[in-house]
Order: sequence, then structure tokens, then C-alpha cells
Amino acid sequence: MSQDIGQLKTLKTTVALLAGTWCIWGLADMAVSVEFGQNPKHFIDGRVEIQDAKDTFDCSERVWASFSIKGLEKGQYKFVVHWQSPNRTVLRSRMTKQNVKADGSDTWISSFLTLEGATGVLSIMDPAAGYEEHIGDWTARILINGEEAGSGMFRVLC
Repeated sequence: MSQDIGQLKTLKTTVALLAGTWCIWGLADMAVSVEFGQNPKHFIDGRVEIQDAKDTFDCSERVWASFSIKGLEKGQYKFVVHWQSPNRTVLRSRMTKQNVKADGSDTWISSFLTLEGATGVLSIMDPAAGYEEHIGDWTARILINGEEAGSGMFRVLC
């Protein structure tokens, strides 16, 4: 009985390794690009275009990231976007699953970041109040099935 359990564990490990290898094969010929802006345009076919691409934002602006992923193989994918602050902590994450219907398809994933600062009289006297930790260079990273696939940087100023 214990020999059967040992063989079952070995089989599960082999299947898990093969699944991981399959996942890596699915990402092998892929290319990722990212654009940042404030006004995304979403199309019925899934495309997302940033209308006002830029890489520097004011503290009060919503930042959109649009990841264009080219060359994925057919299959189900889990996409996670991490928004990494200037102090290298992940402030926000967004996960979505998407089915790619044909080999070599283009896929678009979008996500946004809104920063919160001070309110009331303090914000009138000092517009940067409460935003100090948000000022600097940010990174938006996309993971596909747990593997980092691409990233882009933008700057927040007040």
C-alpha cells in the first residue's frame, strides 16, 4: 500500500512538472508591450487602446495600463497585474482569467490605479499632502500563469 502511495506521489509530481513545462511552452514565442495613460478605449473584440499615452502623472490622476500580449498559444490563462510603488511594495493587484481561442492570438489586459491622499483643508493648503509615499517611479508588472511576462514604468509627481 505504501508503495502505491509513493508511485501516486511520483505520478502527481511528474504531471505537475509537465503542466509547468506546458505553461512555459505556451509563453515561449510571446511578446508583451505596455502603454500608460488616462483614457483607455475598449473595443468589442477585446482590444484596449490608450488614447493619451504618457509616462508621467499627477497624484490625482487615475493611471491606466494596457498590456498588449502577442503570440499566445490556444488555452486558458491567468493574468495578474501588480502595481509596484516607488518603495517596491505591491500596492494593488488585479487578476483575470481569459481563454485564448487560437494559437498566435493577440490579447489585451487593462488595469487602473487610483492613488489616495489627504482630503479637506490640508489638501487645499498642500496638494501633495498624503501622497508623499506615492511620488516617484512606479512599475506595473504582468504575470501570466504565475510567470512574469512584462513590465513598464511610469512616474508620479505632485
